[in-house]
Amino acid sequence: MEPEEARRIILGKRRDDRQYYGLVEAISKDFEAGDTQRMQEWLSTLSRIVSCFSKDTNHIIDVLLEQDLWSLGQIRQDFLSFLPTLVSSCSLYAESCMSYLLGYLYRPLPQTDNEEQLEHVEKLRSEVDTAVLSTLHDILHSVPGQLSNFGKVMREHVPHYTQDIYVHRKFCFNIYDLTLAFPALTEDVLNVLVNQIIQMDLQYKAEEELREPSGGEDGDGQLDVYDDFEDLDEEEEVEEDTTYRVKKSQQNQQHQQHQ
Repeated sequence: MEPEEARRIILGKRRDDRQYYGLVEAISKDFEAGDTQRMQEWLSTLSRIVSCFSKDTNHIIDVLLEQDLWSLGQIRQDFLSFLPTLVSSCSLYAESCMSYLLGYLYRPLPQTDNEEQLEHVEKLRSEVDTAVLSTLHDILHSVPGQLSNFGKVMREHVPHYTQDIYVHRKFCFNIYDLTLAFPALTEDVLNVLVNQIIQMDLQYKAEEELREPSGGEDGDGQLDVYDDFEDLDEEEEVEEDTTYRVKKSQQNQQHQQHQ
């Protein structure tokens, strides 16, 4: 489809939404089918008409942001290049694009003992990390106003505390690289990361307390009910003995006074 024809359909959504949703469906089908040539053509077309997108025409952008970056293969770079172009023309999509990209900075490694496969995945991941960071850099550079929103978006993507140390380290290093390019992000990034560390520590301690036997349990994990009763009996005996001795002392004093 020619760019001008796509522009006409998108801008005419309110007058005739049938053509608009037909366009959305066509783009969605081509991306689902993995047709490299068609996907590349769509990205080229959409890159030329980014100025016509608005809040009411988010459906096409939603389709694009549902794509798995790993599976885009040959058009991955074209896809990533489209995002800063979109945001620079329509900052409304800045947070959505940053959120999409941040999700690729902390994926765990596949569960496999095949070292060659792990090396291949790690190499590919490093390439994707570099490309994603470059795209985030371009977005923040073209729309500096989004620097203040980055911390909020990043907070939604901090890895869960149960993730492997590899995931947390990968995420922190990638975000650190971004702060080198944009020092203004440093304070927000540190606030998010420090808060995450505190929450992880608190959660870990809470789980440790649940795993440890309480003071009122024996080695079998059962309450020492009899021990508690024995302690109470001993306390009562001590109290009775003390009362007896006090009364005896008072009687002795009274007897000496009479004499």
